[in-house]
Amino acid sequence: EKDKLVSEVIRYILFKNQQNFGAPIKREELTCLVTKNYHQRSLPSFVINAAREKLSYIFGYELREIQRVRPSSNSNKHSSQP
Repeated sequence: EKDKLVSEVIRYILFKNQQNFGAPIKREELTCLVTKNYHQRSLPSFVINAAREKLSYIFGYELREIQRVRPSSNSNKHSSQP
């Protein structure tokens, strides 16, 4: 079953990449795909990591996690120094 889930995630990533080349795929989308039928807490991380390894080994893809950068409230204030 885990191999089937890994294959589903890989397939989803490949199709999504074909539709929008280079566009990020949210981890939440992959997690929803995995937890659709299974509700184990650690399963999404396991499946996504296994998919990451297979994508790298088979297709030469590198799956990266991007951290969202949120501007702090201090950076929005303008300095009045000359």
